[in-house]
Amino acid sequence: MEYKWVKPTPKKESQLVIHNSLSNKINEFIPLRQNQVSWYICGPTVYDSAHFGHGRNYMMFDVVRRILEDYLGYKVFQVMNITDIDDKIIIKARKKHLITKYLAEHPTIDDQVKKDFLDALPIYAASLTKKIAENQTVIDNPKISDKSEAEGQNKLYQERLDKIPAQQSQVQSWDPSTHNFSSPDHYPPHLSDLLDILSGHLDSQFGSQITDLKIFQEVTLEYETQFFQDFTSLGIKMPSLITRVTEYVPEIIEMVQRIEKNGFAYRDDNSIYFDTEKFSAAGYNYPQLEPKSKGNQVALNEGEGSLTTKKSNKKNNNDFVLWKKSQPGEPRWDFPGLDAPGRPGWHIECSAMANALLGERMDMHSGGLDLRFPHHDNEIAQMEGFLHKRGNENGSSDSEGEYQWVNYWLHSGKLMINGLKMSKSLKNFFTIREILEKGNTPRQIRLYFIQFNWDIAMDYTEKGIEDVKGKEKSFLRLLETINTLRVRNTAEMNEGIQKWNANDVKLNNEFTQWKSQIHGFLLNNFDTHSVVLLIFDTIQPALNKYKELVTKNTDENQNTNIKLLLIVQVVDYIIYILGVLGVDFPEYEISSAKKTKVGGSGSGKSGLEAVAPYVDVISEVRTRARDIILKDQDKASHDAKILKLMDEVRDEKMPRLGVRFEDGSLKDDKNNKNWSFGDPETLVKETETRKALESENKRKNLDKKIVAAKKRRSDLEADVREERGIMEWVKTKGADGNGAERLGYKVNEKGELADAEGKELSKKGKTLAKKAIEKLEARRKKIVGDVEASGGEEKYFEGKNTKLEEMKKEVEALEAERA
Repeated sequence: MEYKWVKPTPKKESQLVIHNSLSNKINEFIPLRQNQVSWYICGPTVYDSAHFGHGRNYMMFDVVRRILEDYLGYKVFQVMNITDIDDKIIIKARKKHLITKYLAEHPTIDDQVKKDFLDALPIYAASLTKKIAENQTVIDNPKISDKSEAEGQNKLYQERLDKIPAQQSQVQSWDPSTHNFSSPDHYPPHLSDLLDILSGHLDSQFGSQITDLKIFQEVTLEYETQFFQDFTSLGIKMPSLITRVTEYVPEIIEMVQRIEKNGFAYRDDNSIYFDTEKFSAAGYNYPQLEPKSKGNQVALNEGEGSLTTKKSNKKNNNDFVLWKKSQPGEPRWDFPGLDAPGRPGWHIECSAMANALLGERMDMHSGGLDLRFPHHDNEIAQMEGFLHKRGNENGSSDSEGEYQWVNYWLHSGKLMINGLKMSKSLKNFFTIREILEKGNTPRQIRLYFIQFNWDIAMDYTEKGIEDVKGKEKSFLRLLETINTLRVRNTAEMNEGIQKWNANDVKLNNEFTQWKSQIHGFLLNNFDTHSVVLLIFDTIQPALNKYKELVTKNTDENQNTNIKLLLIVQVVDYIIYILGVLGVDFPEYEISSAKKTKVGGSGSGKSGLEAVAPYVDVISEVRTRARDIILKDQDKASHDAKILKLMDEVRDEKMPRLGVRFEDGSLKDDKNNKNWSFGDPETLVKETETRKALESENKRKNLDKKIVAAKKRRSDLEADVREERGIMEWVKTKGADGNGAERLGYKVNEKGELADAEGKELSKKGKTLAKKAIEKLEARRKKIVGDVEASGGEEKYFEGKNTKLEEMKKEVEALEAERA
């Protein structure tokens, strides 16, 4: 049954329309309380660093909020939750605690430590093989069209599987005299992956013994802090209120009890489930946001969490957990009437916290598109079950049928990377910090994002961000030009002809039209795409054209002087609109320089106005000197010194005064100056950046050589470790040693390949295992042959060590040269 959206009763006329996921249409925005907006936004699950997709989601909702507040004048009260109880958090915290404890208890690498790592590797290999087989069923399923994620994961899993023999050799070759676990500086090389493998093994053994809630809180507080650091670094406004699930457990328990009392929940094995069949039988509509997703077990299972018992205790597959019995090693709270402690289900937390803070009705609820089902649909069901009020499924006007918990559901579009879903398996996964560390500024990222409307998918590419940087640079030059014209034409603005000509009238008429268009765009579902397109593809070129028409005319008797009051109004408006969208250009405001007095207190001029004539003289002298020196074929040593001095003026002295010089020949046109004003801090930074780039370019070739040399040495070290391990294997098992055993496989009583536990492999698993064994066998034969050809094992590895030493010296020489 399709849900019919209930239009709120308007308190005043509204022109704003919003894409509402509840109606799947564009609806007029009518807040519950005239100029106040209540908004609940789903926040992060704090178990890892925020990724770039999170950045897009929260930045675009920040843009929506800024338009509501800074352009339309609404007072927004925004609540954001922090999910600090979750299966992923539990696993992350336990693994981190156990591996930290293990390293502290085993500061030295002894035989037991090696055994622990070696025991973990076959189990890890078996888990990878199982995951590959599970993904293969997806790949082989003709009904599934998008198989890229499963294929990418299998490629990643296979790479990890192929690394295991080298990792086994690596562990076996650990030398306690040179490496230990006392501090990271003494760790063996390439330890990170091995620690992750061991931590998973330790969790399977000892995770159930962890009972201290602080162990989980340490992880959540760490990543919550990091999240809000990333949040503010992107210029996103902080919410009005932050809620943590652990701080609202009493409210969650109260909501679950009320749902149960109303007859929409049942108990089983000390867990409590929402009864979707009873809910529907009572006339309620479920699900409302994505009716077609009803019964989607993949989505439903993901919502229940990876630690949920494999044995289903639900009456119906569509039912979902409200309160789950805590297993050993999980956070726990007592629930009245239950014999065992438990913890909240994922979906109930937002319903309970939103109700506690915003009441029975709210204006807006937002999140990523992936939250629509089952998370947000289940939130709606919980709230209606809690209040025993039905949503309007038939368009009736009776009071009971008109209840609508959230009037506007907003879901942001997905972020793609180079046309693909962002995924670690596809190696296109980036955290917010990684994107910023690539040299992208928050302003550039926001400019990129607002080119796409908040509710549609967008594709992030390197070419795209470079295009944005080009737009930003061009726009900055326009701002600098306007700043410079302000100074140069102050007298002209006061004393020159102010009567508008046809160009002035045209620009003003266009300005009026642009303002009307932008107003319409912002009211039309926050259409930032059209706003950005208009500013950068229409308004900026028009301003450049207007400026050129004025500056190219040299007839002082013609009414062609630039009308600063007009052009500044246009630029001020653009800066205002971009500021509303969170894109600030402080370079346009250089008031601190303009207030500085020079030439005595009686000059009456601002700093830039007084300096301008002197800059003209210096600019002319510098340009003529460069022309003479560069055109003179008989260059003497003093010429180079003069050029150096000129560059010092350009790079060091003038930028600090807020003046940019550009190299070029002096032209007769009086309006063609090769200097402009700018923000001193920005100009100095530009110079420093350019010099740093030049220095970096000089080091670039050396860096490439160093990286290549280190990689060659690292690869050879890995080969040597693996070869020594294989030779030890040959000595122990003989020339015909079983490769399957070395890779963690067994041959069962039927003569079939099996995993480490003796369980027969699937057809696909056998194929993969045979390939790995064949690869290992070929490697063994080659090494044995090479050793024999070298005159024995000792001479063979002596030659390898000599080569490693030569490579080490090569790296040291390159690094010394770079330093």
